[in-house]
Amino acid sequence: MKQEKQSIIKTVLTITCILITTLLVSVSASAAAAPTLSSTKETVNVCTNHWYGTAVFSEEKGKIVSVKSSKPSVVIVEDREDNFYNWSAAKKGKAVITVKYKVGSKTYTLKQTVTVKKVKPFSYIKYNGKNIYKGHEFESYFVKLKSGKKITWKLKKGYKLVSATTHYEMKGNKKLKKNAKLTIKKNLNSWINFTVKDSKGNVFEYRIIATK
Repeated sequence: MKQEKQSIIKTVLTITCILITTLLVSVSASAAAAPTLSSTKETVNVCTNHWYGTAVFSEEKGKIVSVKSSKPSVVIVEDREDNFYNWSAAKKGKAVITVKYKVGSKTYTLKQTVTVKKVKPFSYIKYNGKNIYKGHEFESYFVKLKSGKKITWKLKKGYKLVSATTHYEMKGNKKLKKNAKLTIKKNLNSWINFTVKDSKGNVFEYRIIATK
């Protein structure tokens, strides 16, 4: 009788351990499968001609079924794909981008908060001796740029240059130095990209797009 009781107890304990282990594995798998955004908070400058991209990371294959900005006048959302969407900062303010991402029969709600500021990090940006920054302080813009002309710039107090690069479509980025002579590639979309940081650690981008 005693042996039978011990056998029953062992069986019950074994079954209990299996159930607990299965439950823990199930919970762990469920948590691991939850999709996330590549960025949940962004602080950017007003930049109507520049688009930012946010990706959805997921261990299981899924797709974005909807993307909505709480304030379309502040943050515009466009070009949604299965795991990626683009957005642009139209004017000063704050907006929340709500993403619905579906994996199998389950739909997840993901949120990204975007704060748009109006900052003027440069005192000037001069191309061929002319200040091409004046009047375009808040956004990327188009300028006729030619090879062999020099470009220089000056940052205002409280801002630090993170990087200055020229970008050529399909060719990647190249570091740009002050007073350097530009090289504009023929038959390629080209632009100059400045990345600056303020005293609070906020990073802003500013882009000059070359036209021919």
